[in-house]
Amino acid sequence: MRGLPVDGASDQRAARSKVMSGAGNLATLRGDFAQARALLTESLRLRRQLGDMAGAVRSLLNLGNVAISEHDYATAEGLFNDCLALQRELGDMRGIARTLNNLAVLAREQGQTERMAVLADEALGLSRQVADPEGMALALISRGIVAQLHGEPHEAAALFTQSLTLSVELGHRREIAECFELLAGLACALGRPEQAARLFGSAEAMQESAGLVPLPGDRFDYQQNLAALLLLVQIRRSPEQQPGERARAGKQSMGWGWRLGRAPAE
Repeated sequence: MRGLPVDGASDQRAARSKVMSGAGNLATLRGDFAQARALLTESLRLRRQLGDMAGAVRSLLNLGNVAISEHDYATAEGLFNDCLALQRELGDMRGIARTLNNLAVLAREQGQTERMAVLADEALGLSRQVADPEGMALALISRGIVAQLHGEPHEAAALFTQSLTLSVELGHRREIAECFELLAGLACALGRPEQAARLFGSAEAMQESAGLVPLPGDRFDYQQNLAALLLLVQIRRSPEQQPGERARAGKQSMGWGWRLGRAPAE
């Protein structure tokens, strides 16, 4: 605006960058990744102009998450590495732990289980060192996924439960829903369809109460787990029935557990 003093112009840009960042994060939660990328990119540009390095870190991190959701893994890795460089310059240990965990998530998306394990361990250790419960909750999820991929379901369940406990204390509904879903998948793998159905119902209720939209990768995992659960329920409930009758019996049983899981949040 013409005639404003320099500090007034800077204040306007700072306010605009914050609005752009918030709107970008909301667009991400809605699953509108093109809009999210545009808003977060503008926020990053303004923050760099202002020399707001801490703000630039947040924009880079959020842009990296959008890139993962769009399966643009090379871009995501570049953004996270830029983020790490700034965080190390700022001495932001909590932020470094969060970014390491984001790199662990990226490694999972690329099928790099061992790299994911190393990054998740580093993120968890650093989060514990700086007593950051949110960072611990996120890293425990990643570490649990590694245990699950290594064929250690009971270890995975313990890690997911620890993360769930922290997420409930923090009131972070996205992580609560994610833990419910992960525990449901484990229950299904261990042959416990009723428990799995209750957990899936709780996850869905939590997502709806928070207005959360599952990201594409999460939705794929969710649908895969549901298909496995329905098949397990069908076989467990009615092994002697014809396929069509078995499917109806399975859906009826799963629906009961689902409603039970949803009940506390409705």
